[in-house]
Amino acid sequence: MAEGARREATDVYTTDFTELISLSRDERGIMLDYVGREILELLQNSNDAAAELNTKSRVLIELTERGLIVANTGAPFTTGGVKSLRMPNFSPKTGRVQLIGNKVLDFAQC
Repeated sequence: MAEGARREATDVYTTDFTELISLSRDERGIMLDYVGREILELLQNSNDAAAELNTKSRVLIELTERGLIVANTGAPFTTGGVKSLRMPNFSPKTGRVQLIGNKVLDFAQC
């Protein structure tokens, strides 16, 4: 984000809390859509990644002591894909009909 845009957003959020409250409520609503669907969402993302390469989807899910690993045979994350993990409603898949998943949750909220 450019410095000017960052400063403008900060000014809005510190002087008028209504926009911040509205965005917070939107985020909370999105989060509720995902409750109990985490693995399904990861499988949908894997399927979409394979569709990008026009190949069959293969997924590895492994639970270790350190965390959950989900790997697939599809296309790797793009810069936009990585950014979408931090920014709700910023999926690069939006409008691409052949893909399953296009709704994005800020993973930091999980």
